[in-house]
Amino acid sequence: MIANKMRCGLTLKTFSFVVPYILGISGASVFVMVRDGCTYQILFPIEYGSLLPLMFTEATYSDMLMITTAVLLVFPSVYLIYYHLRHNLQANTLMILLSTLVLGGSYIIGEVFDLYWLFYAVAFLLSVFWLSLGYEDIQSVKKQAEELKQELNDILLVNPKVIPTQDRRVANHQSLETPLQDEDFEQLYHTNTGDTVGLTKADSNQPTIKNRELVDKAISYIKANFNKEIELAAIAHYTKVSDSYLIRTFKKVTGKTINQYITCYRLQRAQQLLKNHSVVETSHAVGFKNASYFSTVFKKHTGLSPLHYQQKLH
Repeated sequence: MIANKMRCGLTLKTFSFVVPYILGISGASVFVMVRDGCTYQILFPIEYGSLLPLMFTEATYSDMLMITTAVLLVFPSVYLIYYHLRHNLQANTLMILLSTLVLGGSYIIGEVFDLYWLFYAVAFLLSVFWLSLGYEDIQSVKKQAEELKQELNDILLVNPKVIPTQDRRVANHQSLETPLQDEDFEQLYHTNTGDTVGLTKADSNQPTIKNRELVDKAISYIKANFNKEIELAAIAHYTKVSDSYLIRTFKKVTGKTINQYITCYRLQRAQQLLKNHSVVETSHAVGFKNASYFSTVFKKHTGLSPLHYQQKLH
């Protein structure tokens, strides 16, 4: 249930992790000692049966297990499903919550109607189901790791001072395949009647309106602060979401990482400023502290150095 709560995005403190395990281990230990002392005396003598003011029989044993299952598994699952439906979380999360509820329900039904095979059959089927979801999660984590790697590369591309030159190991940056033109940037991210075009990928998992609004808000922050040093944490704080969620959502909606978008927007503004300003003035005006580095990035994305671009304009 702790894992299910985390899947639903509920914040849990360290205390919330430790206490359930301590109580569970302690309660299970006392339960085993008392039950064994009251019944079979396999490991514990009959004296242990008097640890609790309750004489354990098969009926009380079954009732306690059903009550424990309901309190620790069924009821929390019902609440988390309700929470999930209100907050529109991932489909996989809902399936796991439903399967957990089915597992607890099958045990209680099996105990009440003496259908013990039902619980084992459901447990086997759900274990196969959970293994398949686990495999999907592993593949998703691998994909996110690649995206985060690309995000780090982009951070170094935009802010080379983040890591000292002698410690930098990032190479083989991917740039745009064609020079960046004004009209190309307009297609980078453009919304029309709620539909995202340009860099939005046409896949089966279309971004929701809520995600588009989140990305719109992030982009408004970028446009208002493109001439300053922009940090991912600042954008996440402005949009009121976590860093990782912002990265995934921005990539999903636009098809590009946040730093790729920042770079493209800065270069688009630079193309406008170069018409009437020097390379040094332009580099500082669009958020680059080093004119030489600005020239390198500009040429990497447009195919022309800033000076050659100015010459082409005139």
